[in-house]
Formats: sequence, structure tokens, C-alpha cells
Amino acid sequence: MADDFNQNPQAEDYSLDEQPQDSSPSFLAQDQINQIQDNNTNLDNSADFLTDTNQNKDQVNPDQLLNTPSFATMDQGQNLTDDLNTSENISQPADQFNQTNNTDALTGYNFPNNDQTQNENLALNSQESANIDQQVEEITTPSFATLNNDNQENQDNSQNLGSNETPPPFDNNNDYVNPENTQNFSNTPSAPPPPDFSNSDTAMPNEAEAAATTYNIKSDNGLLKKILFIVLILILVGGIAFLAIQFFCKKATNPSSSGTRETKNKTNQTATKVELNYWGLWEPNQVLQDVLTAYETQNGVKINYTQESYRDYRERLQSSIDKGTGPDIFRYHSTWIPMLKSYLGPDSKKQVDMSRFLQATKQDVVLSGQTYGVPLMYDSLALFYNPEMMEKAGQPVPQTWKEFKEAAQNLTVTQGKDIQIAGAAIGTTANVDHFSDILGLLLLQNNADPANPDKCFNVDTNESCPGQDALIFYTNFATVDKVWNSEMPNSIYAFANEKVAMIFAPSWRAFDIKDINPNLTFKTAPVPQITTTKQIAWSNYWVEGVSAKSKNQEEAWKFLTYLSSDEVLIKLYTSASNLRLFGEPYPSITLAKTIESEDVIGAFVRQAEYAQSWYMSSKTHDNGLNDQIIKYYEDAVNGMIDGEKVDKVMPTLTSGVKQVLTKYGISSSSSN
Repeated sequence: MADDFNQNPQAEDYSLDEQPQDSSPSFLAQDQINQIQDNNTNLDNSADFLTDTNQNKDQVNPDQLLNTPSFATMDQGQNLTDDLNTSENISQPADQFNQTNNTDALTGYNFPNNDQTQNENLALNSQESANIDQQVEEITTPSFATLNNDNQENQDNSQNLGSNETPPPFDNNNDYVNPENTQNFSNTPSAPPPPDFSNSDTAMPNEAEAAATTYNIKSDNGLLKKILFIVLILILVGGIAFLAIQFFCKKATNPSSSGTRETKNKTNQTATKVELNYWGLWEPNQVLQDVLTAYETQNGVKINYTQESYRDYRERLQSSIDKGTGPDIFRYHSTWIPMLKSYLGPDSKKQVDMSRFLQATKQDVVLSGQTYGVPLMYDSLALFYNPEMMEKAGQPVPQTWKEFKEAAQNLTVTQGKDIQIAGAAIGTTANVDHFSDILGLLLLQNNADPANPDKCFNVDTNESCPGQDALIFYTNFATVDKVWNSEMPNSIYAFANEKVAMIFAPSWRAFDIKDINPNLTFKTAPVPQITTTKQIAWSNYWVEGVSAKSKNQEEAWKFLTYLSSDEVLIKLYTSASNLRLFGEPYPSITLAKTIESEDVIGAFVRQAEYAQSWYMSSKTHDNGLNDQIIKYYEDAVNGMIDGEKVDKVMPTLTSGVKQVLTKYGISSSSSN
């Protein structure tokens, strides 16, 4: 969807470059075909193409525009009917996290008192024992070449992300654990006190000499005290020296155990250090719990998952990141990159192998060689149909828009001017749940530029306005063909209650339909094409991204690599299937092939290889880029339903779309 991503958030600019478009057959109303055949007239065909941004946009190759049927004349001059009420309420707690710091434990030495003994000579015997433990802390296309006119291809471009790294509100502290040393001096005698001779005489070995000589010990008390002090100092110094010798000898003789302790300490510190906060949207905690627990156990990383509300989600996400309280990992829509350019951190280590994923996802989140999101799911727009109603009317599943229009007309049941059963839910805005996706698809298929829908081309005397033709084709289902109108119920509700035979919707609408009518049988098919030789489908899906302000970006991408692996995707799909009809469609090429044949989900992944996206994705609740552009298209369609000519609504539409694009740093070079 985008090519370049400006790394300077202050000067980022998304380019919607135009490229040459191929001509392709267009939608033709059956009545005009018959008239042309009856009059045996020659139909001059025309087509136009859009040139590359580096080429002259007004330069057209006439050879590419010949021999193409025209869809424009079929719908021009028709009366427009019915007024629609349009509104879409779109709207989406933040998770904070805590961190625990370890404290140090210090153990000092204990010198016990010693037993005293008295003998003729002073003797000192000491025995010391100590245990020392020390722990060291480490841690493209054809277009929807129309039934009105030929086409102009849309091409979406993005910009380069800029990232602002700011550490989250937690830091990592090392724990210092000093060795616990135990010393036992219980058997080490201290120096004995001097003998007391104050009241008695001490007999000498020679009785004769002893009788003649008497020592007065009191005169030597000062000398004995000095000797005692020196002995105590020697004991203390000797004890310290002994402990030091024991420590270094033990470390030298047992280095492996010391290394083992250090490794364990490093692992334990890593386990308590890294904590990732993860904001999800659509999946409840019970779907992810098993895979999160497995990762935590294997890697020592704490994952705090929170299922957020979709209401004001984008605004709350950006606000929390700005405040430093945002998540490390979060889900966002693939079209939000222009709005989140300074909030997304790339996979700088290239841990995720994006070649594993569907083409539609790679072209949106890989910008200038950097990956800014990884898909855990994929979704698009498909045709839901009631097989029983189709069989009764003898209608095959339509593959082209011409076949779709015929089927819708044949399936419509009216009573007077009232529609009893509608052939297809298309043509209005308020009661067609995903009208913007349908209209965006028509614009892309018709080679129109959604950023400049009023652009027209002249080739000789023939004028082609692919954007106008797409809007006319869409509204004619309500104003001319009358297969649907604003009086019908909401399209999803009408389909579930068998009031309409065909609708367009993403895969998750199957859950709503089954909730309304559990007994209804329905199937899906890829969206119709203008020509089956060159196809374009519409993608509308979500991805997981990493905050540019997360302190643990590398660890976050490592976790997303695990979460997006085929093994884990299967577990997530199975877990979700235990709660509902099926899990989120696989984004992996290999796994997508395993569900291609399924009645409901198969059509969505079968068309993923030629799907494109633009800023008209419904139900993103972004209150921004998508919703604001959709509002301008909604007003244009409603104006035409009310009777305004297409050339009257286009200037306001084009001006409004360009204003929104400029607001979010997306520029479109165009000329009328």
C-alpha cells in the first residue's frame, strides 16, 4: 500500500504515485448490449491508463484504449432515487505494568568468645573453619475497467517511519548477593588471663630456691596486658588470612560450580527483568493464554496481555505511549501506519521472516526494507450468498460484475414498488454495513485513483472518468436496477433473515449471521471482477506492532516471531475455534492453503494474492484517516441518491479527500 517511509517524523510524506494502467473490459448493461447488437453498430472502445509518478500524468497511449466496451453510457442519464441516512458510530483501557527489584543480602563475620585456661606457660591453639559462597551477578491492474468508462489504477504509498525511543517507566536493577560466610571459632582458645599471685606464693621447682625467692606478680600487670593485646591482634589477622586462603583455594579448585551459579543467577535475573505489556483487540485472554504461558516458561519473560475496547482505541494507544505508560506490543490496522509513523519500532534485527506471509500483508507493512508489523490474521471482502435462493432462481455464483448485476435483478422479488426480497445489498450507505469497502474495491478495479476520484482523461474525442463511473455503477443498483433501497433492513440482519440473497462482508460477519439465525445455510465466494484475466480484491486486516518507545523492542520482536510461527498460529486458530465458528484466517501462505476449500473461510484466503487496500477500510474505528475519507465518499453517494449529478458531487469529494490525506502527511500529485 505504501512504498517509502520517511524516517524524519517532522517531514514525512506519503506518495500516492500513479502508474500506467492496463485497459480491460468493462461492465455493460444487458439492455445496451442488446441495443448495440440489434443496430449492428460498431462500438468504439476506449481505455485510459495512469502513468507513473515520474511520467507526465496527462500523457496517454491511445493504443491501450481501443477495442474496449464502455460501461459509462449505460448508467448515464438515469434518474437517481432515495435518500439515505448515513452515520457510522465508530469508536475503543490501558494497561500499566509493575516491576520488582531484588535487594541484597549481606552476611558479616561473627567472632565468638574463647575459653580461658591457665598454665605455667601461655599457650594458644586455634582452629578455624569457614564456608564461603559467593554469587556473581552477571544478566495493480487491471482495473475495475468499468461498465461506464475505462479505468485508472489506484496505487497506495506510505512513508518511512520515524521512531522516538524513550525508555518505559521501569528499569532493570542487578541484585548483589555477597557470599555467606560462616566461621566457627568455638574451639579456638583466647589468651588466658595472668595468674593471680596477690595472696599466695608460688612454689618453685627447687624447694630451697622457692623458699628464698618470692615473686610479686602485681608489678608485671602492665606488661601482661600489652602481651594480651598483641596476641588478640595476631589472632584477628591470622583468622582473616586463613579465610582469604580458604576462599581463593576453593574458587581455584571448583571453577565449574562457580560458573554454574553465575549462569543460574544471570538466567534468573533475566527472567525477572523483562516484562512485556501487550494490547490486543479482538481475541479474549483465553485464546492466547496457553501460548503465552508456554513462552513465559521457556524464556523467563512475563507477558501481560490485555484485550482492549475498540472505542477510541487509536487515540488511547497514542496517548498512553506519549505518557510513557503504553504497551510494548499492540494490535493496529494495516492502514494506520501514516497515523502511527512515530510510534512504531521496526524489526531492526530482522527476526521475522516476512516471506512466509500472504502478499497482501507484505506490501502494507514492509516499507523501505523494514518490517513495522507482523500479521497473526488476514481478512478481506467476499461475497456471501444464500445457496438455496440462488438455486431456486437458477442463478450460478457470479464471477464478473456483469453476471452479478443480472443475478441481483433476477433474485429481487417486489410487490408493487416495495422490495420483498432483495437481490443484493448494494447501492446505498446507511444500511449497507461495508459500503466503503465495496466502493473502494470498485474504484481500484476500475483503475480510478481514490485519492483523486474526479480525475478524467481525454483520448481523441472520448473522455474517461473512472472515478465517476465507479460511483455511478454503485448507486445504480439502488436508483436504476432497484435491487436494494434505503427502506431495507441493515444488510447483515437482512441476509441472516433471508431478506437478501447476496451481500459483501469480511469473514467475521459469519459469526453475527450465525448468532442471528443459527439454522441458516450460507456460503462465500471471491468478489466479482470486471475481467477474470486481471483480478483485484480488497484486504482489510490487523497486525501486531512494537512501540518505538519500548525499552525491550528486541525482546518484543522475538516474542512476535514466536507468536507468528506456523506452530503457534495453528494453536491460536484451534483455541479460537473452540469458542466460535472458526479462528482468524491464517496469514501464512502455507497454512492458508489448508483452509482454501472451506465453505465460509476459504474464499477470503483464496483471493489474498491479488488483494489491495486503501484508506477506505470499514470498521477500523480510527476516528481518523479511514473514517474521515469514508465520510466524504458517503456524502457523495448520498447526494447522488438524492438526485445530484455526479459531476456536481465530485469536486467536494475530491477536495475533502485531499484535505484528509494532507492532514496525515500523504500527498497525491494529480491533475484534472
